[in-house]
Amino acid sequence: MASEGSQQQQQQQQQRVALKKELTLMHGVAVIVGIIIGSGIFLSPVGVIREVKSVGASLCIWAASGVFSILGALCYAELGVAIPKSGGEYIYIKEAFGPLIGFLTLWTIFFMVCAVPTAASALIFAEYKTACMPDGWAAKLLGACAISLLTAINCINVKWAAKTQIIFTGCKLLALVIIIILGFIHVGKGYSNNLQDAFEGSDINGKTLAFGFYAGFWAYGGWNYLNFLIEELQNPYRNLPLAIVISITIVTAVYLLANVAYAAVLSPEQIISSNAVAITFANDKMGPAAFLMPLFVAISVFGAINGGTMSISRVFYVGAREGQLPEFLAMISYKQLTPLPSLIVMLIISLALLFLADIWTLINLLGFAFNIILTLTMSSLLYLRYSRPNLHRPIKIPLPIPVFVLLWCFGLVAMTIYQAPDQSLKCLGFIAVGIPVYFLCVAWERKPASFQRRYHGLTLALQKVFMVVTGETQADEDQEAAPKEDAAIKSE
Repeated sequence: MASEGSQQQQQQQQQRVALKKELTLMHGVAVIVGIIIGSGIFLSPVGVIREVKSVGASLCIWAASGVFSILGALCYAELGVAIPKSGGEYIYIKEAFGPLIGFLTLWTIFFMVCAVPTAASALIFAEYKTACMPDGWAAKLLGACAISLLTAINCINVKWAAKTQIIFTGCKLLALVIIIILGFIHVGKGYSNNLQDAFEGSDINGKTLAFGFYAGFWAYGGWNYLNFLIEELQNPYRNLPLAIVISITIVTAVYLLANVAYAAVLSPEQIISSNAVAITFANDKMGPAAFLMPLFVAISVFGAINGGTMSISRVFYVGAREGQLPEFLAMISYKQLTPLPSLIVMLIISLALLFLADIWTLINLLGFAFNIILTLTMSSLLYLRYSRPNLHRPIKIPLPIPVFVLLWCFGLVAMTIYQAPDQSLKCLGFIAVGIPVYFLCVAWERKPASFQRRYHGLTLALQKVFMVVTGETQADEDQEAAPKEDAAIKSE
């Protein structure tokens, strides 16, 4: 009887249609490192030093951005293992502050945080692939091909996407190691004039610090993405915090060393005037081999697009599963067990922004929008500690850390509103548009019967076309494996 029972259980598991737990610790590190090291370290040195005007001040911003990323990532580790659901900030904010604030977070992620970096990275990939001399539409077409190819890989197999990420991560680390070695050889030969009087000419005020940090955050962006994939991560209670600590440590060390190498070889004026600081560096130090740098950078950006596609698409999937996006997006491919509808929608939005929008204007709004989301996420961590003290937390970081990160994020948001009110109001206005959308599309449950019939018919038609079904969630299993909350808390 026992053997029959185990056979039935195995058959049920085989018939389950759900996202698989195929991501190991190495995959997790590759996802975070691969997403963070995209175009930022090859472009953002220009943005940082252009704001603060000196090597020393720019290195301080890079170091501070790394410290902030480590502290923020530790806060996300606590939230990720306490609420082991994919979806990242969206799910944490919704759990803490309810469906409306959760939807506004999802609205912002849907249209700004996810698609803008993908479209921008695709355009940067095309520009580096053509040695920074693209023909407008040709570059956009090449970028569109990159997004489409990586979306196809992610649609077919999660493991393929993860293995691809490991390869790309190795290539981009190799490129940065080459830059670091050449820079330190340059210093070792006695050429260190650029590093002397490092703070001379610094321009430090509220505006330059805010926008300098935004440029640094752009380069470090992605440390939160593994939380979007937690339901597919093996042993998340162990592997999530380990992957975060290992990857952020690697990235911070590499970034600081690379910036020292840039500053040793190139003057601040050369860095500011360069459209592609990595290529300017290569032309100065790599001689005939300089042609390799655009290739390395293109591969690096390609890997960032792959990691972003793999991670952010899960936000759409979870948002639909929570009833705040169309039901079709909560479905997964019956054969490949991947969130096919979410990936396709993300592809469509990214391509639309790539061809129709001013990407660089949207990037300026992105930093502000993401800091608003970070402020809400840190607030949700503190609020959940107060409202749900018995929630099982395998990791519980010291209270001063989330308080410090919250104050930092709030300070940047306030400083940006003060220094750049026009951009801030545009971003806040776009977020506010989500309020009527929420009440019309989500909160209003008693829609006309005719509308519901057509909606149901369209969902069924799309299911048949794409061969997708509603998937089960791995989060339930993870939460069953963890100690349950106190009964009094649950009764609330």
